[in-house]
Amino acid sequence: MATSLTPLALARLVAASASECDGVAAVAPGPSGVAATHGPGGRVPGVILRPATAEGATVTVHIVAEAVSSRPDLAAAVRTAVTSALDEAVPASAPWTVDVHVADLVTPDLDRPHPLP
Repeated sequence: MATSLTPLALARLVAASASECDGVAAVAPGPSGVAATHGPGGRVPGVILRPATAEGATVTVHIVAEAVSSRPDLAAAVRTAVTSALDEAVPASAPWTVDVHVADLVTPDLDRPHPLP
């Protein structure tokens, strides 16, 4: 990634952009608990950045969804928000491929997330 932002800063941007979407309860470390970007000064659970190729750069974000009518629509909204934020922050790395994984679901009748089937 040709950018002055560190991978950790980019991962924080991705997590913040995803978290701001309606229907996202949280960004989570994925089903195995190991999805994260690591760097000097910390780590960002739930976000994985992959090195840029000739086709662009790839990021994966794992989310906990609130009870929404359409998880595909929620994933599309997260994808759009994350892509917009990254395109603005590091236009030289575009195009971005953003993979969204809905790792957990929070429903109004439960007080905690539970794994999707």
